[in-house]
This record gives sequence, structure tokens and C-alpha cells, in this order.
Amino acid sequence: MNNTTVPQVGKTWIHKISRWQYIALALISLMGIYASVLMFWITSHGPGIYPDSVTYIETARNLLLGNGFLADGLPMTHYPPLYPLLLAMLGFFQDIDILQAARLLCILLFGINTVLLGLVVFICSNRSLLASICTMCIFLFSEPVVQVHSAALSEAPFITFTLFAFLLLSLHIARPNLYLIFAASLSIACAIATRYVGITILLPLVCGIMFLGSRTLKQKICDTFIATSIVLAPISSWVLHNFLTAGTGTNRTFAIHLLGFQHVKQLIFTIYSFIMPIPVSPSLKEILTGMPIFLIGIFALLIGLIGFLFLRLLASLHKNNYIKHHAHTVHIVLSSLCLIFSFSYVLFVMVSISFFDAMTSFDCRILLPVFLAIMVVCIFLTWSVSSVLQSQGLLVAFLLMAFLSIVFNGIISVPAMIDIHENGSGYNSKCFQNSEIIAAAGTFKKDIKIYSNIPDAVLFLAGKTADSIPWSTNPWTLKANQTYEKQWDIIEKELEDGNAIVLCFNGVKWKRWIHPLRALDPKRRMPVLVNLNDGIIYGVQRKGVASQGDTLRMKYLGDAGKSHHFEGGGSDLERGFELRKTGLHNSTVDRAIFEIKPVMLVPFCGVSISLQTHEASL
Repeated sequence: MNNTTVPQVGKTWIHKISRWQYIALALISLMGIYASVLMFWITSHGPGIYPDSVTYIETARNLLLGNGFLADGLPMTHYPPLYPLLLAMLGFFQDIDILQAARLLCILLFGINTVLLGLVVFICSNRSLLASICTMCIFLFSEPVVQVHSAALSEAPFITFTLFAFLLLSLHIARPNLYLIFAASLSIACAIATRYVGITILLPLVCGIMFLGSRTLKQKICDTFIATSIVLAPISSWVLHNFLTAGTGTNRTFAIHLLGFQHVKQLIFTIYSFIMPIPVSPSLKEILTGMPIFLIGIFALLIGLIGFLFLRLLASLHKNNYIKHHAHTVHIVLSSLCLIFSFSYVLFVMVSISFFDAMTSFDCRILLPVFLAIMVVCIFLTWSVSSVLQSQGLLVAFLLMAFLSIVFNGIISVPAMIDIHENGSGYNSKCFQNSEIIAAAGTFKKDIKIYSNIPDAVLFLAGKTADSIPWSTNPWTLKANQTYEKQWDIIEKELEDGNAIVLCFNGVKWKRWIHPLRALDPKRRMPVLVNLNDGIIYGVQRKGVASQGDTLRMKYLGDAGKSHHFEGGGSDLERGFELRKTGLHNSTVDRAIFEIKPVMLVPFCGVSISLQTHEASL
């Protein structure tokens, strides 16, 4: 039998904490502080901004303005309300910009999630500090974890609410307490209000209360009723609000688009990225991708081996009556909740991909909560079996795997951290901040309609509303767009009349559904207004607007070293030009003639030109 001291039925792990355990908890807390400091350094350029982030940020700003949950002028229904609400609350109480509020949330949540994961593992491994430290190091040096926590996305708070809920719920099941179940239910409600997939926590909630713990059936039914009522109240109110304001609950449409090989392939590479991201040459990766049967066979073999090992470990625990004797203790309850959650979460994602949202994928961002839950279960099995069998071999194997995982993850994550620190990420990266297309978009007059293959980038960076260029197939339902040709006819007419432009970005690798330049219909000979380094602007030249190579004579008004104003020339050009003096000038002269030569065509903007300059450049 196991000689390791394990909490007995009805007792919680918090009743008797030794000095060593206080030290362990202090070290876990220090790891959390280190994580927050690390994220502060990583996000020096601000949080990563991605398509979902733009919606969250715009909604938060509308909340601060008193406009409610609006994004792009419409009710925000595609996402739950809590994350933009958190951004707005931080922005209001801290009196900071929403972007800074998002960064502050990234910093806080990275530290909090590190501590929560460390505590969960500490409990599930029978209070092993070594297991907690290893797990937290894997968490800190995982490139997907860093990418998610450094961006203005809802995954980080979702993980926070989920881990906190599982901790509280396991404590309640081991030692029933009304306050614990109330707090756990409230945390689950917050998780669902952060991401709709949080509804999957209902299954471990109900199963945990009904099948674990020593309470009577009547008490368990009562607990289940209380918990589910608290959990479902906020999200039900939100869905009802959406129906009343927008006529849809979650802005999703039922359509059949079943899982395919591309999803299996992505799942394989995602698991690979999480566990042991050994660097692979692009040529080898391309060869493996081109061998679907071989890839599926390897994946099936891997899943089979993992399943066999999992069952063997469970059989060892069952054979020694470990689970029976400790069925109601916190570490078994907590591990069971994580295991049930993993199954329900993956099943929900599969259903979503197959019937509601074809854009959902098995990428690292989506599967991160499952990865953390399965890691907790694996650590529980490893420590419990090694304790029952009095064998150190399993622990040595785990520590070796953990060490290799940290090393290989670090090889990828450390350069990624440095890159985010130096260049930013997403729409907050230098490549977007210095984008020539964005610079042009910021100067267009309000009456010019903008179309783009990345309309959210135009909105976030240039502050201009842009419509998406037409899709031949709806990416969410995979149904053919019946009005595709008509939509392009309208755009072509607007281009010919000089009332619209099309901004087409290229080279955005992380946005897998982006319209590439080649996606534009070759039959439609849209007029190219200008070719730029990061894409093409389609449109026609308006009368009276300067062309590339034109020299415009403008009058300079002002003193050197100050903000200068130029008048005349009749040009609509505002930025993207070279300034060259044509007459004698010094700091005491208040008038001089300059030539302004456009180096990038930027039509449709205001007539006057203002710029910062210095005496040395005059």
C-alpha cells in the first residue's frame, strides 16, 4: 500500500500546512511574480493585436463612451462580453488607454495563471514542489503559451477562471461548503462569459458534484441545481440580449462541414508544438505533409501508445485500491475534473468545426486549455503510480521528458519572446506600424469607401472603417457566395467612379484565411493605383491629385525647428514626400520656396500639409 500521506475523506489539503509547504507556496508565488515581470518585458511594444483583439478593443472603447457592446457600429454578438468589459473597467479605474489596459491584463494574467497551474499541480502530485516547478517551467517556456498571454485575446482570462473554478470545486467536493460552491460556480460563469466554449465546464461540474464526494444524493442534486443556476444565469442573459438587439444569439449559422484531413494534420502539428517541438527542416515538414496516410498512421500509433500507457497506469492504481480509498480527496477530484473537461472541450470544438464555425481550428490557441488540463492529469498519474508502486523509474522518466520539453520549447520560445519585445506582434508589430498601405489609408477622405483583405487592420491602425473584399466561399459555413460576382461588379463601378479604393496586403503568414493578392479575380482588370512594399492599392487617379514624379511648388510659412505649414500647390497629397529647399534660407527667414516631390501616391486627403522638421533638415 501507499505510505505517502494523503488527505482523508472530508479533509482538505489546507488544514495542516507545514513550514516546508509554506516555503513551497512562496516559491510558486515567486514564479508567478517572475512570469509577470517577464511579460512586462515581452510586451514593451504593447499587447499583440489580432482580428479578435480589434473587436474586443473597439467594444471596450464603446463601453467607455457609453455606447454599449458595439463593434463596427453593430451589436457585438460573436463573442461573449466579459473580456471587453474587463478592458473597459481597467481603462476606467486606472485612467489608461484600452491598449495599456490590455497590456496590464496580459502582465497580471500570465503571473496569475502560472501560480494557479503551480497550485493545481502541487495538489495533484501530493504536494510535490518538484512537479510544480517543472510544470511552471514548461508553461513559461512554451511558445504557444507566450503568444497567447502576450496578446489582447480572451484565452488567458478563460484559463484563469477555469483553473480557479476547478480548485474551488474540488475543495467543495472534498469538504462541502456553500461559499466554495458559490465561488466556483461564479468563476465558471465568468469563464463562459469570456469564451462560449466555457460551456464545456458544465460537464465536469455536474459529474464532479454527482459522482464524486461523500454527500447524499439529495444534497448532490441540491448542489447541482444551485451551481447550474449561477453558471447559466449570466450567459443566458447575454444570449437573450443578443436576440433582442441583433436577432441572433451567438452570430453563428448551422451548416454541415465535417472534419477533414486538414484538421487531423493540424492537430498532429499542434500536439507536436506543445509537447516536444524539435526543430524540423521545412523540406522534411513538406514531405510529411504530403504523405497523409503515413502522417495519420503515426498519429494513430501515438494516440494508441498514450492510451495504452494511460490505461496501464489507471489499472495499477485500481489494482492497489488507491482510487477506491482516496476517491473523495482533493487531488483525485481535481484530476478527474481536468480529465472530464479535456474530453468535453475537444468534443465541443469538433462539433463547432463540423456544424457551426468552419473557421475554428485545432491550433495552439484553441487547444491550450486542453493541453494544460491533460498535463495536470499526467502528473497526477505519474506521482500517484510511482507512490503506489514505490518506484522512482516513472518519476525519472517524467523528469527527463520535462527537461527535454523545456529545452526544445525554449529553443523556439526564447527567440519568439525577444522578437515580440523588439518588434511587437500582430497589428502592433513594426511591419504593420510602418506599413505604407496603412500610412496611405490614414489620409483618405471620409467620402472614399475602403475595401481590404484585412479590414480590421485598417480600422485599428488607420482609424478608418473598411469592408472586406468579397469571398467566393463563406469561410464560416463553406457555402458558395451567391452574390460574389454582383459584389465585385459594385466594387469595380465604385473604383471607376473614383469613389472607392481596395487595399490589398500581402505577406501576413499568421492570418491563414487572408485573401492573398492572387485571390483577386484575374478576369477583373482592376486599375492599380500604386504598388507598395507591403501590397497594392487599387483605384483610379482623381483629377487634380498629384501623381508620382510631379513636383509641387509650395510656400513655407514659419520658423526653422518648429512645426511648419505649407500652402498652395493644389495637391491632395498629405504624406509620403521628399522636402527639398529651392531658395536661400536660415532660421531668421520666415518665408522660402520648397519643392515637395511625392515618393508615394496618397490621394484623396486634405489640401494643406503639416509636418515636423528641424533646422538641420531645412
